[in-house]
Amino acid sequence: MQHQASLEPVFLSHPDPYLIHDPVEIDYLIHALQSHEAICLYPARHREPFFISALLLIGSDYLLFDAAKEEWINALLLKHGLMCVGVVRQVKVQFSTSECQLVAYDGQPALRIDWPTEILRLQRREAFRQDVPHYEELVCLSLQGQAWPIQDLSVDGLGLLCQGNEPSEFKPGAIVHGWRIVLPDGELEVDMQFRARKEIELRNGNQAVHIGCRFLKLSDAKQDRLARYLTQLQRRRLSQE
Repeated sequence: MQHQASLEPVFLSHPDPYLIHDPVEIDYLIHALQSHEAICLYPARHREPFFISALLLIGSDYLLFDAAKEEWINALLLKHGLMCVGVVRQVKVQFSTSECQLVAYDGQPALRIDWPTEILRLQRREAFRQDVPHYEELVCLSLQGQAWPIQDLSVDGLGLLCQGNEPSEFKPGAIVHGWRIVLPDGELEVDMQFRARKEIELRNGNQAVHIGCRFLKLSDAKQDRLARYLTQLQRRRLSQE
C-alpha cells in the first residue's frame, strides 16, 4: 500500500540532503503545485494556524496564492512570512519566504511572495521509487562481484533486473550482506532482503525478472548519499524534458 504524503510542515535539523536549488527543478515543482488540488499555507516556521489555498498565478519572479478568508490569519503571514506545503507525485514539497504581501487579484485578496530559491522535497521511504534510466548503467555488485542492473531505486530499497539464469539466492525473504551499489561518487555497501519477484517484459520485447529488495538498517549517512544521487538523477531527467 502506498502512503499519501501529508500537508503538515516538517522541520528538519539537517535539511541539506533534501533541499532543491536547481532553477529547472524548482520551476518544474512550482508548476506541478499549481495543478495540485490542495496546498496548505502556514505562517513561516509555525505549525498553525493554517488554511487550504491555491496557487493562482506564476509570475516571472513571484507567486500569487489565494488568501485566507480570516483577516487575522493573513495578518500573521504578513508578519512572519509564508510557508507553503504541497504534494507532487506523492512527495511532500515545502518552501518558505520571510516576506509576504497582500494584493488584489481579479478583485479578490491574494498573497504575493518572491519566487523561492530553494525547495524542500521530502519523500517517505514507503513512497514510489525512481526508475533508473538505462544510460545511467547503475549496478549492484554481489559478494562474488557479479553486476546486476538496478532498474529502480529509493532510500528504502531497489529493484534488480535479472535476464537469463536466475540465481537461487534470489528468493523472497532471503537476506544478503555486503552487496555494493556502484554510485558515481563511489561504492555504497548495503545489506538487503529480497522481497518480491515479478516477471516483466522489457521494451525490446525480451523477458526478464524484477527482484524487489529492501535495505536493512541503512545508516543516515548512506541514506543521505542515496538521496543526493536521486536528486541529481531527477535533475538530469528534468533538464532533458
